Amino acid sequence: MGGCSDIVVGELSRSATRRAWKEVDAARNFWGSPSPDFATIFRGHEVSASPWYIDGALTTLAVGPTPGEPVFELPGGEDVVIVIPEGVDEPLLDVSSLQEADGSFALEGDVEIIAPNGASLQLAEGTVVTPSEADWDGLFVPPTVVSLTTVRPAGEPESEVILAVKVGSDDVSFEVDPAARLLLPGAAKKNAKVGFIAPGGTFTAITTQCAADSQDAGNAVERDCFIVVGDDIVIWTKHFTTFAAYTQVLASSGADQEFPFVPLTAALAAAGIGLVVLGRRREA
Repeated sequence: MGGCSDIVVGELSRSATRRAWKEVDAARNFWGSPSPDFATIFRGHEVSASPWYIDGALTTLAVGPTPGEPVFELPGGEDVVIVIPEGVDEPLLDVSSLQEADGSFALEGDVEIIAPNGASLQLAEGTVVTPSEADWDGLFVPPTVVSLTTVRPAGEPESEVILAVKVGSDDVSFEVDPAARLLLPGAAKKNAKVGFIAPGGTFTAITTQCAADSQDAGNAVERDCFIVVGDDIVIWTKHFTTFAAYTQVLASSGADQEFPFVPLTAALAAAGIGLVVLGRRREA
């Protein structure tokens, strides 16, 4: 089709059976957005739409989960762009075909994963991801926005979270070598700080600044670093968990607080100070 086809969708919605919908090949189209809302486009029907183009010039193909198939098998042996479309609940990447005996998996090409909100994870060819448990199920959570309202960094006041992104798993922790690049869209525009939540709920601020937005700079740090790139903040990290961008909630300075009115005489009396009023006697 070479583009978004409302005509085909309209015809199918009137006449096709559920089985016919599943047999439709809608792959290699551009649907108006890098992260199409397939549930709306296909009106809830399961349609084969992967891979799809993420640009109107039809130059870059992407693959990924769909509302009908939220578990997507990570292909091996090639560079791949994985886009998580709108409307996919709990997307997962199946990496079981790449797993070794210790549960780790190595990437056979460059991998970029893009979430619906624009958050993205980039992994270089040859990256090895090692789990804390060898018998994990091989289902990897791609960058996924999660609900998180506040965090309390050590030595800082409670802070408001503007964006939280989970990567990896709820139950298993992962080490990554070399470092992975995680982009948090719009975080710099709000002057945010960044950090991560370790298994168990402890929040740690990321305070090391990357020397550059590059693989070498990310590899050079012990665990994490951050750098501002335009309106975004990029985190280079060697582990996967939930990362958050947050802004500090400042305590009130008192300038806007209201205080009850106390007459001067009463205030002085309470302090044990007498008030003497001086003046000249008025001549008759």
